[in-house]
Amino acid sequence: MRRIIVTGANGFIGSHLVARHLAAGDEVVGVVRATSDLTRLCQLGTGRGSLCLVIEDLRTLEESGPLADAIGRCEVIYH
Repeated sequence: MRRIIVTGANGFIGSHLVARHLAAGDEVVGVVRATSDLTRLCQLGTGRGSLCLVIEDLRTLEESGPLADAIGRCEVIYH
């Protein structure tokens, strides 16, 4: 099991990356903006993995917080 971060996790490509890694049993941190439509992500099954959503705008990323913590512990970032 790997820890994966996917920015834009609710988009077309991002949601497919999330689905692939969940099916493989990975722990996925999906980054979305507060104004995002989460319909695609709500339709995904988790497979063997787990999904944690972080609502954050990367343009105003804080040095501490859920995303900063996840970055330090991840193996792969898809941006």
